[in-house]
Amino acid sequence: MNTHIDRLKRLLIKLRIYRPIGWIYRRIWLRERREPVHLSTLLNLLLRRFGFMTKKYPPFRGYFEHLDYSQGVLSISGWMFVPGLVLDEFHIELNRVHIGTIKPQERKDVEKRLPFRGARLSGFHVEARLSESEPTMSNWVDVDIFGLVKAKEAARLSTMYRPDYRDSWAEPPARLMQRTIASEKTSFYWLLGLQSFSEYYKSIERHYDVKKAKRLLDWGCGCGRMARFFLKHLRYLEVHGCDIDREQIEWCASNLPKGQFAVIAPFPPTRYADDMFDLVISWSVFTHLQREHQLDWLREMRRIIAPGGLLLASVSGESLMKFASPEAQREMLKNGISDRRLDRALDGIAPAGYYRGTLQRKSYTCREFSQYFRIVDYLEQGATSSQDLVVMRKE
Repeated sequence: MNTHIDRLKRLLIKLRIYRPIGWIYRRIWLRERREPVHLSTLLNLLLRRFGFMTKKYPPFRGYFEHLDYSQGVLSISGWMFVPGLVLDEFHIELNRVHIGTIKPQERKDVEKRLPFRGARLSGFHVEARLSESEPTMSNWVDVDIFGLVKAKEAARLSTMYRPDYRDSWAEPPARLMQRTIASEKTSFYWLLGLQSFSEYYKSIERHYDVKKAKRLLDWGCGCGRMARFFLKHLRYLEVHGCDIDREQIEWCASNLPKGQFAVIAPFPPTRYADDMFDLVISWSVFTHLQREHQLDWLREMRRIIAPGGLLLASVSGESLMKFASPEAQREMLKNGISDRRLDRALDGIAPAGYYRGTLQRKSYTCREFSQYFRIVDYLEQGATSSQDLVVMRKE
């Protein structure tokens, strides 16, 4: 929850008008008479409308589930919703050109997993016939799905796409995908990897001359969900991957032959040389580390990244507060970070008590991480909509 929202919410409660505003919002603005709404979402939208917030969208969740191009038709499907709001429609854009508007479809499966108002009407599916000027889609295109409420943007899901985005190497077994992305679906593995590659690559391009980079490390690479995209599409890069999960690394070494993969210990240092990498990428590693271990690994990343190089890492930020326990929310608001909850996904692989479910506020992340790197960008929900992406430079 944004600092501005915290202050305004406390003021409204003190003035005893917090609940009346929520009632007016539900009955008049949304014309909804049955289900409750998260008023923090309303405050987020109001503050953004009047220019008091830099955050473009309120917290939302969503994923692409299908992307395919055949005979001039691009097929896109997935789901997206804002907790507390019911989206009116989805706008679809291709390379910033509007190609269609559709109504949300019912998704009871999403509502079952995420029981929030707005989750049921969260599905989107569109078959878009493209212009004859781009019959083969030989280049990357930007795919954007916008969720609208009362004709105003409330959420956005984005990825790059081209029909040959996949490589020809093997797909990992289901148990490895489950440990990496909490799903055994190969389509989700590919599309989540594609979306992550899109987000990290675009951030690299904004802050680094990527063609001058020589070495990239995927720290916490799992079964190569992101590394394989850099191997296929940036062939001039020497791509390395590392993880504490030996089975994942052995699979990558056997099936992604162009990469260099190594098992690392749960605690630094690694065997990598000083100033070895121009780029280090990391998806959902800090999200599982206690605060002191985060700082230990930040020091190690600073050691192995070359001067001027980038570290791009995701964290579980304030957009996930709605999905956290009340205890975690209180701890996060009080201390800036909540790292007490144990995550047992790596039981038997990580040391006992090591792997956590860590949430942290933007202010905490910027303060602590800037001790080791200059933060050049902070993208809220910039890592597959569920995590924030922090872009840091070694100076």
